[in-house]
Amino acid sequence: MVNDPWRQSAHVTSPPGGNWQRSLVLGAGCLYAAGCASAPVLNYLDTAGPRCAGSFRTTEPSADDAASFLVVSFNVKLGEEPDNALKTLRNGGLDRADVLLLQEMDLAATIEIAAGLGFDYVYYPATIHPASHRQFGVAILSPWPIRDDHKIILPDFIDSRDPAAKAAASAVVWVQGIPIAVINAHLQLGLSAEQIEEQMQTIVDCAFSEHCDNPQAPLLPPLPYVVVAGDFNTSQDAKMRAADAVLTAAGLRRVPGIGRTYKYLSFGLGKLDHIYASPALEVEDSGQVRGFFATGSDHYPIYARLRLNGDAQPPWQGFESDDSWATGVPVAATCELR
Repeated sequence: MVNDPWRQSAHVTSPPGGNWQRSLVLGAGCLYAAGCASAPVLNYLDTAGPRCAGSFRTTEPSADDAASFLVVSFNVKLGEEPDNALKTLRNGGLDRADVLLLQEMDLAATIEIAAGLGFDYVYYPATIHPASHRQFGVAILSPWPIRDDHKIILPDFIDSRDPAAKAAASAVVWVQGIPIAVINAHLQLGLSAEQIEEQMQTIVDCAFSEHCDNPQAPLLPPLPYVVVAGDFNTSQDAKMRAADAVLTAAGLRRVPGIGRTYKYLSFGLGKLDHIYASPALEVEDSGQVRGFFATGSDHYPIYARLRLNGDAQPPWQGFESDDSWATGVPVAATCELR
């Protein structure tokens, strides 16, 4: 029997009538712990939730450079070592990120990292993972306000080595008062190039067009500044080309200079994590923070510093505040169905 994931943390309040659409399947295979091949997988397949959000921001963040911002993406393996992941971010200078996208997270790990950095966060679980028996999903963190967030359910391929559902999250992050459209994606493991293309196309369709099962699509407003990042599981060149094709057609380009991001795959097979940006964003710097031991994950965190090109709108134009910049009191997590 799987425990209610929303009762794992004292920070969490259960929403009224908290019954989300669930899918219970048996995994045909698993990359992680022995014996999980037959473990049940509890998937959350409702685009409306569960959704958890909170704030540990107590002061208005300072801007190092009003024309550029730092994006970081980090797959924290099963959310198992958030303390080491936090140390890795700090040691690499990535704790100064304006947008931090985390994959393979549970709520407790999300809260620990957000609290350690003093960030706001939005977290969407996709499943109870058969290896960890805990929540498994994606989180968007930032020292800037996060607005208009949504969950995107990716097509499920039961013949994959990974039976757990995967999801992406979209949001608008108001970096230094400028709205940046952000998508955090985690694609399924062991897919073919064609299946990678299908999952990526679902993200593009839901975020930018009407071609989506979510009745609220498109989920992102038409903004000049767009970032898509995460773990795409592109372990082969054909899979990377498939992801490139979809995102290039959507007007985005892959940030160069990131390289191998998975510790235990070499010879070009470990390029799993990527950042894509719209043409209105110029890449100033990019890469990954390397480390073999006690990094909190089997992935390396990746980053890109992006500069705004063209004439940006005045800061905070169109922004509607629903909270204080400096309450001095962190806001505990709340989980809800919207």
